[in-house]
Amino acid sequence: MRRFSGLCAALWAALLGVPSLAAAQGQAQPNLVLLHPVAVEVHHAEPGGLEAFRKAASAHLAARNHVVVVNYLRAALRQEHGGHISPLTAYDAQSDRFLILDVARYKYPPVWVTASDLFDAMNTADADNGNKTRGYVLVANTAGAANH
Repeated sequence: MRRFSGLCAALWAALLGVPSLAAAQGQAQPNLVLLHPVAVEVHHAEPGGLEAFRKAASAHLAARNHVVVVNYLRAALRQEHGGHISPLTAYDAQSDRFLILDVARYKYPPVWVTASDLFDAMNTADADNGNKTRGYVLVANTAGAANH
């Protein structure tokens, strides 16, 4: 059994039940039950750049039943420890900031981060993913949005 010291964005997406991503990572398809069918897009920071991230993430956050999850290096945002995965919950265009709703809320309260600082924190090498850059995952509920 392969052990991981961290969970890269592509493996996190594979856990959502996306077969091609699991196969691409050399992993067996997880046996997870999805309550809602989802569409998942994994983006590493480096290829697209800041503007592509800002455009994709802000548009995704504005859509109903869409979630953005970021994989970033905490130290780049002056926090403790290494890589981390948390959802974004809002974007303020006037200040060009994203709101990170940290999953470790007992230690890190929600925080507004500039798009450029967040992108820089994602645009760092991830040893758990073959030194590819960290990035973001766009998740959309594909079950009839009108029913929710």
